[in-house]
Amino acid sequence: MEEEKLMLEVKNLSLSYFKEGSEYKVMNNVSFKVYWWEYVSVIGPSGCGKSSMLRVIIGTQKGSGGQVFFNGQKTSGVPPGMSMVFQNMVLLPWKTALENVELSLEDTGISKSEIQSRATTALANVNLQGFEDTYPAELSGGMRQRVGMARAIVSNPDMLLMDEPFSALDELTAEQLRGDVHRILKNKSLPVNAVLMVSHNVDEVLELSDRVIVLSKAPSKIVNTVTVDLPYPRKRQSKEFVKLRDLLLKDLYAGEV
Repeated sequence: MEEEKLMLEVKNLSLSYFKEGSEYKVMNNVSFKVYWWEYVSVIGPSGCGKSSMLRVIIGTQKGSGGQVFFNGQKTSGVPPGMSMVFQNMVLLPWKTALENVELSLEDTGISKSEIQSRATTALANVNLQGFEDTYPAELSGGMRQRVGMARAIVSNPDMLLMDEPFSALDELTAEQLRGDVHRILKNKSLPVNAVLMVSHNVDEVLELSDRVIVLSKAPSKIVNTVTVDLPYPRKRQSKEFVKLRDLLLKDLYAGEV
């Protein structure tokens, strides 16, 4: 990591659901940190609370215990400076790509011309220049996901949360989008200063991440935190990559016990 400047701190996060009067504990006292310019991924078995954890961090769901600090402040509600990309972005079909991105800046007090300028720039940053006036039905699945990503970065967030953002895409499109996200994070003249992603895809997280946090099955805890110190672009066939893949898979299987 280029700077030891803390952006996000999750302290003793616990998650529980109640069904028919019984408590089902999903996550148990999970703690970790994310620093500026870091790409951190979280992997773990289905049902271990990864997506719910993101919703707690961004303030749309309450945890049953623990605290979240963002840029030194304890969070309450949706923190300014944080945006989220979902697995399947819901776009309004009657609005163009540009208009869908502009939605994120409504009611911010920004002038219409500035909103349009920033939305146009956000679309260009995800390689959708020239598609501003195109409607969602006319876009491929990958292009719609790019619109969703543009909508998430148009507010110039410090941190981007991503919930399985590439899982619904074909591999070629996913590869291109992963390159876009990495470029946006590493280019300090562009918005987004840190990324926290949850994924099931071990190769994907190794391709992108500076660190990978491995969770066990529910009630989940951190099994391991793996530093990925490989140069970019990363080659999945390299000995170093394969070694780290084997380590993560071993940790995942251990976390199932």
